[in-house]
Amino acid sequence: MTKKIRSLHRRVLVGTGALVIAISGAVVGTQIGAGAPLAAPARADAHLTATTTLDHFTCYLATAAKSSTGAATFAPPGAVELANQFAPKGLYAAIGTLAFHCNPVQKTANGVVTKITNPAAHLLCWTTPQVAATAATTQPSYRVAITNQFGSEVFDTLQPVLLCLPTWKSLTPPPPNNTQVQPPGLDHFLCYTVKEDPNSPSAFTPPPLLLQDQFMPKPVKATAVTPNLLCLPTAKNLSPLTGAVPTNFNDPHLMCFSLKVGAVRARTVYDQNQFGAGAVAIKKLQELCVPSTKEVTSAGGQIVVTKTDEAGIPLMGATFTAYASSDVTKTTPLGTCTTGAAGVCTIAPLAAPDSYIVSETTAPPTYTGSPDQVVTISTSPGVASVTFTDCQPSPVAGCTPAGTAT
Repeated sequence: MTKKIRSLHRRVLVGTGALVIAISGAVVGTQIGAGAPLAAPARADAHLTATTTLDHFTCYLATAAKSSTGAATFAPPGAVELANQFAPKGLYAAIGTLAFHCNPVQKTANGVVTKITNPAAHLLCWTTPQVAATAATTQPSYRVAITNQFGSEVFDTLQPVLLCLPTWKSLTPPPPNNTQVQPPGLDHFLCYTVKEDPNSPSAFTPPPLLLQDQFMPKPVKATAVTPNLLCLPTAKNLSPLTGAVPTNFNDPHLMCFSLKVGAVRARTVYDQNQFGAGAVAIKKLQELCVPSTKEVTSAGGQIVVTKTDEAGIPLMGATFTAYASSDVTKTTPLGTCTTGAAGVCTIAPLAAPDSYIVSETTAPPTYTGSPDQVVTISTSPGVASVTFTDCQPSPVAGCTPAGTAT
């Protein structure tokens, strides 16, 4: 399993004005099967009380640098077991490539200075890549109200894309060699992509910002642009998978915004955490993560679509649309998605429990389309999976566009 997971690792790509995490071509994460029940705290969906114990973080695109011998020094496992408020019974997450290094940052907004409270505690984040549909189970979508210093807004959650570990940092080599492999007072975080709800009664209104972290000799002007990630405090286990590390799931969360900011000098730093120790090449400053509280306002459903050809090879560029099962003329689309390089995409959020017509509205170039399928999301929150098979222009004998819904 580990070899298979590692073969699917992908890099983090950045688009202008927003974070685009391309994992096997799909903006999703994954879990590798359902975990056994964990000794996790009871889930609490009530509005959380913000504290000042969690810092703001500036997150930089980063890659693992090579050691003097040319070998990578971090050695994350192929998968870890996690638990949080969205997955209180546990999930397994694949571990991909190093994506972000995050510094605690002092933020000034409207003349109010929010100082750093835990300067030694950083975050180092890895992607959680998509794996084969036969091995993956997705998480339900939730509608959540998020509140922080920028206001309040309602979002729909999608899938986890980053796992962030508490991390020691040194500006000079060698990497830290602390007996305690991670700094105290900081949770692990599993970060989910989010979609702004068009019916939200309010929206974040970030003011002009001044930011200063350990990479900045003086404050830097910045603008928080697009809210794109919600990071939940999460319990993590390395192999063997035996029980959860205690974590208070009611701790403050992080809401991350893409940043419009001046250039910050690239550099190499030296980090240590539970995945090892080594050099990290710092690239562009990309995100500001703000301590936030969360309230789940409703649970919903989602449909995960997998697209392959007759040989089982994933197909990119197929667009799918969901309609109510009663909408036989398909006049009112309820959601769309387009498959990436992994041949996977997600339509969310959708009302649940309910049934839907899933239609391939655009086939991949040079391929035939597949017939519609009716898919049922049986629980709320809930996930339904559907697979479509397209044929090549000159298909092998017996190829018929088809699909299977589960």
